[in-house]
Amino acid sequence: MLNYTACRFQFCRGLDDAKMIIERNLADVINIKMAKLGVLGAIEIIELAKASGLELMIGGMAESRLAVGFSGHLAAGLGCFK
Repeated sequence: MLNYTACRFQFCRGLDDAKMIIERNLADVINIKMAKLGVLGAIEIIELAKASGLELMIGGMAESRLAVGFSGHLAAGLGCFK
């Protein structure tokens, strides 16, 4: 039997997507991408995921050092990321 974690990262573009992922049990983890979600959007999804017991990870692709630093501080400050 395989043991894996399903992560929906490209699909989660906002709060409505996160709600659907949670309601339909489509993933075990949501990847928070700050450039895609923005700070407030990310915080909304983080709170929703925490309340539902869903795990979180933080990611990015071509962000600047400043943006990556902010994402790291957000993840460390909230303490809810893998």
